[in-house]
Amino acid sequence: MNILNLGSGNNPISSAINIDIQLLPSVNVVASADLLPFQSRCFEKIFSHNPYDYNPISKEVAEKLKPKGILVVTGQPRNQFIKDILDMSCDELIALELEFVEKTPITPSLIVGTPKTTKGKPLSTKTMIQLIYRKIR
Repeated sequence: MNILNLGSGNNPISSAINIDIQLLPSVNVVASADLLPFQSRCFEKIFSHNPYDYNPISKEVAEKLKPKGILVVTGQPRNQFIKDILDMSCDELIALELEFVEKTPITPSLIVGTPKTTKGKPLSTKTMIQLIYRKIR
């Protein structure tokens, strides 16, 4: 299965391509979420854990999902990027060929490493949510 861990930072997923904007020991590819160096429709799953400074619900990210591929975004409801995602309309999602599947408390198996604030403080996972989207075509 082809999996992308978008914005992986120091929290890699062992079975995924871990991508971040900075070179870290656990990063496989250094690139921006706005310009991903992959072919269209090449990933079955894309994970974005606690996104910061990018919106994972974008044309660039959606183009990399295979038809019926899954995008999982996790984070704190107070994270501005999560708030922006929650405010997206159905029309905006359809334009990206994505459909909203579900919003739930985070599944423990999706807690990767130690989620941290931008200042490096650990985040509580008790209030984290997961948002799941599916590529329509």
